[in-house]
Amino acid sequence: VGDMSLAKHLLVEYFDCKEGTLNDPNMMERFLTETAKLAGCTYTNGTMHHFSPYGVSGVVLCVESHVTVHTWPEYKFASVDFFASRDAIDPWTGFKHLSECLGTENYSVSEVKRGIKNLLPPKKAIQGGEPNPDKQQWYYDMFPAPEMGSLVETKGKSLCTVKSPYQNIHVVETLNYGKMLMIDNVINITEKDEFIYHEMMIHPALMTIPNLKKVLVIGGGDGGCVREILRYKELEKVVMVDIDKEVVEVSKKFFPKTSCEFGNTRLELIIGDGIDYVLKSPDESFDAVIVDSTDSTDGASEPLFTVEFYNNCKRILTKDGILVTQAECLSAFPKDFEKCFAMWYNLFGKENVFMLRAFLPTIIDCQTFSYCSKGSLHPWKSLNQEKVDKFVEEHQLGYYSHDIHLASFSIPPYIIQKLDEIKSKLQNQHRTPFTQTQPNYFYVANFHYQKK
Repeated sequence: VGDMSLAKHLLVEYFDCKEGTLNDPNMMERFLTETAKLAGCTYTNGTMHHFSPYGVSGVVLCVESHVTVHTWPEYKFASVDFFASRDAIDPWTGFKHLSECLGTENYSVSEVKRGIKNLLPPKKAIQGGEPNPDKQQWYYDMFPAPEMGSLVETKGKSLCTVKSPYQNIHVVETLNYGKMLMIDNVINITEKDEFIYHEMMIHPALMTIPNLKKVLVIGGGDGGCVREILRYKELEKVVMVDIDKEVVEVSKKFFPKTSCEFGNTRLELIIGDGIDYVLKSPDESFDAVIVDSTDSTDGASEPLFTVEFYNNCKRILTKDGILVTQAECLSAFPKDFEKCFAMWYNLFGKENVFMLRAFLPTIIDCQTFSYCSKGSLHPWKSLNQEKVDKFVEEHQLGYYSHDIHLASFSIPPYIIQKLDEIKSKLQNQHRTPFTQTQPNYFYVANFHYQKK
């Protein structure tokens, strides 16, 4: 694996296995599952068949590999093969564990390299395969890399596949998350947890704006951001600009609860280029700008992550306006994370840019957002608890609350350290402590604690 081959394949013959281990399919499945997990594999499922009068054959399937077994209890013999298609997988660790499970040190083992790279033609980019509509299966979102992904079990039912001029749009039915929208084979939203993303992208910012009149959304084709923004009765208008009409239409058809406000008279929906719209917008024309894009590494959204674009976003904000963005994930996109926050610090000032996080089950790490304040507004100093509590109760929100608002801005030390390093690079001076660690309250369990 790695520079030499695409995969490695361990072929093992176990002799003199402990009596009672080779004729129990449940025990054998447990052994193989433990073996796969200890080797670093992402387990999906397994199946075993018990022969009459004795013998077991079976397989444990993983995202990156498989382990198969065939046993002959009458000879105390088992044949096992372990296929691994990633460098991070160590089949030898699994081999040793299975030896212990079978109670034997008598074995024959060989490793075979599969797909020797210098014997293969040059690598060719191809479109990812679509789910088989006839079979339940696991969908593994390998974005940004195979070792960092989200695993979602689908019902194997493909509901919609659309190829727009900008991206591939796909909807599948999942076992635990309802319908799932994928953009270029990357999870975008699911019915079960989209409310977390959209509530946390909108309310921590808009709740701090005292005279909210006009909001701009760039992207957001699923409609979730618009839905949350239009909960504010004092709002006069929201403009949404998305370049891909197909995302909007697919969301209307398959995600009606998310896209339910597309017909609202206070919404101006524009299918067009968000960058061009921002460029041509008058100065100080929006109280908030929400950039609900896919990741910066995605082709369709890459132009949104530039100094010119965000400088224009700042220009069209009112004097106390707020910019909110989907802010990348440090563990998945460390270089992009640094680039984005360095850009926002430069544009808005290091003391006016804040990071908040929310947990979504279908995201490998916490979802990260930025809160960039053009003027005097502050993410917790400008917050009115009575206003928040009343709003949450009135709209029966599922995730956002006053406590969650404060907690979301309390971020782990390793991220504080990284943001601190970014700020230090910008000023080329001694490190300045990151002031975001000083909210008035933070939330633990069901109790409030005041910072001393």
